[in-house]
Amino acid sequence: SLIFLGLELSEINFSSNPIDSLGAAFEVLAEGKLAGDQGQFFTPFHMVRLCVEMLNPDSKMKILDPACGSGGFLNYAVRWLLKENKNVSKDFFKDNIMGIDKDSDLVKIAKSFTVLMGGNSSNIYNLDSLKVLEQDMKLKEFAFREQNLGKIDLILTNPPFGAKIKIKEEKILDYYDLGHIWKYDKLSNKWIKTRSIQETEPQILFIELCIKLLKSNGKMAIVLPEGIFGNPSQRYVRDYILSKGKVLSVIDCPADSFMPHTHTKTSIMFFEKCEPEKDYEIFMGKIIN
Repeated sequence: SLIFLGLELSEINFSSNPIDSLGAAFEVLAEGKLAGDQGQFFTPFHMVRLCVEMLNPDSKMKILDPACGSGGFLNYAVRWLLKENKNVSKDFFKDNIMGIDKDSDLVKIAKSFTVLMGGNSSNIYNLDSLKVLEQDMKLKEFAFREQNLGKIDLILTNPPFGAKIKIKEEKILDYYDLGHIWKYDKLSNKWIKTRSIQETEPQILFIELCIKLLKSNGKMAIVLPEGIFGNPSQRYVRDYILSKGKVLSVIDCPADSFMPHTHTKTSIMFFEKCEPEKDYEIFMGKIIN
């Protein structure tokens, strides 16, 4: 029962517990309702931990997850900061930890976590992230656009993915460069964006969204289907990414990371928004079960 669950969870010290206890409990209860319905797949804890610890956040950073779900990335980032920096102030958690998700149930859990960690639950927004940058978005609904566009230090996210949930709304597609059809120009040896839009998988638009939100030299860790890194049909996506900064690392994830809900093979991309470079080293790794 909910009363029993509440009593059990009340015994947990969330700031020092090594795992995302409340999120794990919720995911067990919500799994049947959410898994794969809208391309939402809860991120395994070892992947969350890897992303946070490789990027090593500090107490001066604005940290965002634009597809935060129950708040797994944000909450481990908070625990990591508490563990590594004893001088982190409560004002940091109130002002610098932010999340967005379009699922109202997941947002309630993320808000609860934020409050338990001493943060500000009003920084967790129940919105469709791909719409938050629309030019006609009312600021009273979402003050985030003006305050934080191009000002985020660190993004940690596992956006919805899947070919069955392509974005079809013309207004959204037209806003994003990656919502358009791209053609390869042999003379310039470049991919050129056309005026025509096309139905696009959400994870592709999320890549552009995150890059827009990052400040100069801001970094992100994003879970993506492996095809983005190898499919010839998505080379324009790779070229877009490389034109906006540096790929710091690509980590290959186990094939069963999101099973039984999807067999999609994934990788984690670590990216820094900066002036693009022609030649540099990229760390390639593999998670071994």
